[in-house]
Amino acid sequence: KYLQPHQREVTQVLSALIQATHNLVPDDVLAPVLRQLCNYFINDKSRPEAMVVGLKTVREMCVRQPLIMTPDLLQDLAQYKKYREKGVSMAARSLIGLFRIISPKMLHKKDRGKGAAASE
Repeated sequence: KYLQPHQREVTQVLSALIQATHNLVPDDVLAPVLRQLCNYFINDKSRPEAMVVGLKTVREMCVRQPLIMTPDLLQDLAQYKKYREKGVSMAARSLIGLFRIISPKMLHKKDRGKGAAASE
């Protein structure tokens, strides 16, 4: 309800969400929140500032609880690395960089980086 880009003090709500996320919270509890965050913040109709905030929030949630990310959602978010706004593309690249370390198998082969072929 309070996770919409035009909401007042939405960054403080997202900050509280990130702080409340940890590895003891079940991923099935966080999955609907992540889905709503992606639906409202990270889409082609959103403003670039909202997309950057959404991608950075998703990244920080995945740092704290990596099991909430699904491979399909990660593929969708990784496509924003070629977005025309620099902030959006940098936020998407930081998410890709995180999953290169945490779980490279979830990424497409082209997103895994040069060292992924040697580690397999």
